[in-house]
Amino acid sequence: MESNRPKEIIQYHPSQLKIEKRCGKKTATMFCATRKPSSASSRLSSTSEGAQKCHTSQTGGSIPGSDCTMSSINTDESDYSDNLSVVSDISDLSVLSFPTSLTLSLSNSRHHSSLIPGVHGQSGGASSSVAKSQLNGDRRMKHMAKKMALLQTEKDAFQKQVNQSSSHRLEVSQLKEENFRLRRENVNLKSQVESIQTYQKSLVSEGNKTTPIEETQQSAPDSKAEDEVKIYEFRSQLRKSHDQIDRLQTDNDKLKMELKSKSGEVENLRGQISKLSEESNTLKRENRSLRDQFTGLEANQSSLDHVNKSTESKLTLLDSDLKRAIESKDWYQKQLQVAQEQRTQAQNSLVGTQDELSSKNVQIVELRSQLDSLQTKYEKEQVKTQSVKDEFAMKLRKIEAEMSDQEIAIDKLIEEKDEVILNLNKKLDESKAMADFSGKLQDLESELESLKSSLEEKDREISLLTQTKEELEADNKKVRENFRSFQNQHQQSALDSEQKMSSIKSRLVEKEMIIEKYREELQKLSRMEEIQDEMEKTLQCAMDELEFKADNEMKLLNEQKELEKKIEELEQELLENHQNLDDSKAEVDQLKTKDLEHEAMVQRLVDESKIILEDRNRTKQANLQMQTELSQAHDQIDKLQQEITTLSTKLAEFHSQSPVPDLAQLKEENITLRQQVLHLEQFENQVTELDQEIDQVKQAKANLNEKLLESEKFYLDEIETLRQALDHRESLIDGMKSDIEAVEMDLCSTRIMLESTSEDKERTNSEQSKKLEELEYALEDYQATKQELTELQMNMSHLTEKYNTSVDENESLVNQFQNVLIRIEGLEHENSRLKNSLDECLTAEEEFKELHAQRIARLETFIKEYEREIEDLNESKGGLQNQIIALEDQNGKLVSESVVNESLREQVIQLQKDLKNDTKLRQELIRSIDIAKTNLEGEISSLENSLKNEKQNHAQTRATAINLEHETFELQQEVKNLQLKYEECLQDMESSTSQAKAKISTSESSKCDSPSSNFSMTLKDREIKELEHVLEEKTRSIVSLEDHISTLKFHLQQKSTELEDTKKVMALNSIKYDEHVAELKELLDSIKHEKATYLMTIESLSEEKSNYKSQVQDMNLALRNSLEHIKQLRSQTSHPSSPLSDESALSELFRYRTPPPPPPLSNSSSRNLSNLHSCLASLKAEMAVLQSKLAPTCSGSPIREISSNFGTGPHLSATPERIPT
Repeated sequence: MESNRPKEIIQYHPSQLKIEKRCGKKTATMFCATRKPSSASSRLSSTSEGAQKCHTSQTGGSIPGSDCTMSSINTDESDYSDNLSVVSDISDLSVLSFPTSLTLSLSNSRHHSSLIPGVHGQSGGASSSVAKSQLNGDRRMKHMAKKMALLQTEKDAFQKQVNQSSSHRLEVSQLKEENFRLRRENVNLKSQVESIQTYQKSLVSEGNKTTPIEETQQSAPDSKAEDEVKIYEFRSQLRKSHDQIDRLQTDNDKLKMELKSKSGEVENLRGQISKLSEESNTLKRENRSLRDQFTGLEANQSSLDHVNKSTESKLTLLDSDLKRAIESKDWYQKQLQVAQEQRTQAQNSLVGTQDELSSKNVQIVELRSQLDSLQTKYEKEQVKTQSVKDEFAMKLRKIEAEMSDQEIAIDKLIEEKDEVILNLNKKLDESKAMADFSGKLQDLESELESLKSSLEEKDREISLLTQTKEELEADNKKVRENFRSFQNQHQQSALDSEQKMSSIKSRLVEKEMIIEKYREELQKLSRMEEIQDEMEKTLQCAMDELEFKADNEMKLLNEQKELEKKIEELEQELLENHQNLDDSKAEVDQLKTKDLEHEAMVQRLVDESKIILEDRNRTKQANLQMQTELSQAHDQIDKLQQEITTLSTKLAEFHSQSPVPDLAQLKEENITLRQQVLHLEQFENQVTELDQEIDQVKQAKANLNEKLLESEKFYLDEIETLRQALDHRESLIDGMKSDIEAVEMDLCSTRIMLESTSEDKERTNSEQSKKLEELEYALEDYQATKQELTELQMNMSHLTEKYNTSVDENESLVNQFQNVLIRIEGLEHENSRLKNSLDECLTAEEEFKELHAQRIARLETFIKEYEREIEDLNESKGGLQNQIIALEDQNGKLVSESVVNESLREQVIQLQKDLKNDTKLRQELIRSIDIAKTNLEGEISSLENSLKNEKQNHAQTRATAINLEHETFELQQEVKNLQLKYEECLQDMESSTSQAKAKISTSESSKCDSPSSNFSMTLKDREIKELEHVLEEKTRSIVSLEDHISTLKFHLQQKSTELEDTKKVMALNSIKYDEHVAELKELLDSIKHEKATYLMTIESLSEEKSNYKSQVQDMNLALRNSLEHIKQLRSQTSHPSSPLSDESALSELFRYRTPPPPPPLSNSSSRNLSNLHSCLASLKAEMAVLQSKLAPTCSGSPIREISSNFGTGPHLSATPERIPT
């Protein structure tokens, strides 16, 4: 009979419970172990001792925690001789005290591209630096949030362990019950020994009274000697059992001491945990301070954005005022030009324009031929790329099909393994029953042979799968090499296309040289003054057809109004284009920020791919280990078969020899069977672990594929938005080209106008020179936009290169093909754009030719009319007087413009106030940066102190680990000694049983000889039976002690594994803290860099402020000069002349122009006219100065420069002309 005391075998496997948390580049995995009751110990009813262990392994930075249940045996020193007490003591661990909820509210909305407004265009660098700093801040906040989430998960794990302590308490209560039972057994043994002694004494006394002298003399010495021998043997056995009990009590005392030492270590760990919780609270506080600083920066940014918007609105008002002033100026010019259109002659200019058109036609033909050649080359490249793409797509499909087939085969193998494992479990359950042992041995042997054959087949299949995997990897390498060679070829073709674009740019430079030739021709027009004297003679014939001229002028006025409407519509379109360009710039900045985020995502994906590759290598190693383990399992199965055969033979011998069971052999066999069951359970757990790892690898692969597809879609959308922005920019450039062509048309018209008069020729030449300057400004702006486009193209190429590198790292060939196709489409789009621009140039030239032909016909008709008008010059005097009155009206308008200038002054004052407010905000930003720096320095110092404390704790734990190793070694030696003593006790028991049998045989013989001693022998038989009963109880106690020794051995193994785990955890902690120190150093460097960038931005802003002040001063001076000139004009026009003097002045002017000198008239009216003309010229010069000084205020934005330059052209006029009736 065995005792009802159960046994429990505790195993720890990392596959039983797994909690995984991923955060960026760091992962933290937590493994918790549970208990498994052994199947071999199903004969035992109650539960004895349990152990539970939680181990945390981490690669990123989580806080290790440990919670283990420990049991010790306490002795009662008062009952030293017979009592055995077992008291269990569980050391409860404290749990980390973290906050229950930790929520971090991060602003999801992306801020504007610039934190500090750039008033005059030089805020691009500052805004980019501020955007980078903001991105770094967002990343830090996310990193902190992830760390806090990891801490929360670890807190939950500790709480679970605390909840599990209740099970350990139940085990303690069970151990106490067992202790009480053992004490009760000891008391029973004592009472039995005492009863035997009393009974022996009574037998001796009765024998002396009843038996006669002769019989007593014969039987007494024999019975006494036998009884004394038996009693001596039983006493020796009792003493040995007491000695064993004492030894076990000493072992229990030692184990208690070990438990106390380990409880001290647990308290040290609790102190470390409390320290770590304090550090986490400090990190929370620092996080809150950073969030407050972040909110302050956001508020500052919003205020700066409001200021920037107000300044932009004020600048738009200034631009509108300038446009009004320019329109008034153009109105004066057009009135002068209307008076001069009557004396034009364009024959010489037409000859020059025809020569230029012929040269341009030749150039256009050459460009068309080059474009055709480029188109053919691009088409060939497209065909090549499509063929290569198809080849790669076929290869990829083949690879995917092979991979799917492999996965299916692996799944089948896994299912077969599961079936084999289930069969093994069933067979083990059958073997555990041990009911019909002899009959089932043959079936088990046959099934084991079948399992061996199936395992061999599976090993072959695994080897075949590994070979196919290697072949697929070789194919992938070949495909990558082919793709790289193709990429190099495509880069060479791109370089060739860039060279061709540079040649096209050189041709554009040649066209600019042609424009300079136009300027030289304008200088030649100054020589046309001699021809103008001859034209004055023809004017005498043009007086008869003045009425016809008036009708034509009315028609021209109507046409002019229509043109003005069209011009207003064009201005609105230009404003919309400018707004679109600003929006495109903002979108480009946003795309840059998104590109940075994509780079971070790509790095994360690269890290995850590396992790997956490592997992694959691990799975390969695990497969190799599985093969080795399978071979070992085969060997073990062979051994089990041999053991089964030996056991069957032994059982047969046992049944044949004697019905009495051999306890020692049964115990040994029981131990071996338990060991075999343990090995089989370990093998099953390893198989389940491998299956779980394979599933995890598949899930990681699927997640990576999904992430890669999402990043591809997002990146392609961004590239399409950039393309649209570039297309919009190119359309704007085309509009600018059309505006330049319109300006050229205006230049041609101005040439014809310049040929009219001799006295106004110098003024017209100055106006044309100003227009040429304006054209130069427009060309410079066009070149600036070209440069911006090249920069955007470079940025696009840089972005695509980065994207290609990231795709190469991730081994995604499809994305690279798409990028190549996107580049080719971009080049095709550029080619189409060039074609469209050439077609537009051709159409514009044809229209130009038609307009020139119409103007020539009109000029011929006008010449005939002017010949008639010369006779009626006297009637034109009244018209000239009306024009003088119109000039006086213009002077009144100049007075109104002075009022507008005063409003401009007020706006300038408001801008100065806004600048002061900007300086205050910048100072506040600098202060907040300094505060953040001090806070971070404090954080670094606190972290360094925490590192020192943790290093000290690490040294302490190392010392305790060494002590535990020594103690385990001593315990192992003690266990060996106990085993030796146990074997000696068994030998003594065997000897005692043999002696008892001999005595029984002697007693039976004595029964036959002496019938008188039957009564005494019966009594002795009873004593022997009682002694046998006592022996059985002793054997039971010994078995229980053996079970206890086995549990102690298991606890020793647990402690050794715990020591190894603590060593690993300490190594991981040291690595983690080194990484944390490196991250803090990087944070310091980044903060220093950000501080330097902030200082640079502040310096640039101060420079902008000084420039702005100087510009405002220049504007004030220019306004003052204009006001003074206006006052002079008022003073001059306040003295009106008589009509007779005016008529005489006009007649003098006409006679002065004619070759025959007329009689002189009064000089007062001529002087007034000359003064008026000089005043108008000075006003024009001052307006040009104002334009040149207002243009640098928007130097940062080329769009506003273009609008300001095109607003001064002669084609923009908002006021109608006044013609004399």
